[in-house]
Amino acid sequence: MQRTIPTIFLVFAVVFATAGTSWGQEVTVDDLVEREGLYYQKSTSVPFTGVTTGLVKATYKNGIRHGPWFTYWDNGQLREKGNYNDGNLDGLWMRYHKNGRLSERGNYTNDKIDGPWGGFYDNSQLRFRGNYINGKRDGPWEEYSRDGVLKGAVSGTYRNGVKASD
Repeated sequence: MQRTIPTIFLVFAVVFATAGTSWGQEVTVDDLVEREGLYYQKSTSVPFTGVTTGLVKATYKNGIRHGPWFTYWDNGQLREKGNYNDGNLDGLWMRYHKNGRLSERGNYTNDKIDGPWGGFYDNSQLRFRGNYINGKRDGPWEEYSRDGVLKGAVSGTYRNGVKASD
């Protein structure tokens, strides 16, 4: 038994010493580089897996954006939050103005806007609302000026991304 305990400690010491330099190290997106669609820590050849800190708190798996994604304005306010699935925007995404008010809200499916989408001015006035199917406007669409007046030239009904009627 006495020989087993020092051997276990020796094994752990070797594992930690050879595990890599990133253990316990904070990594920001500025520490990453993109090469052929994958993200790496600078001066490495292994695709990055881990979480970044700083103004972009993001998760990467094998060099691909995967998991929760948060970005912040330089004043500390949340700028954007959403999720990536194997490098594609996926699920609910929300973007915010620098003053903290909601800017846009909508869903992505496989990297394309899909479903109801809305946008707001920094004073919380509705800017636009409508629906997307597979990344293209589809159905009723309304756009408003900053003072709340409907913009007729853009508003109307869309089919497959093309304005079909006013």
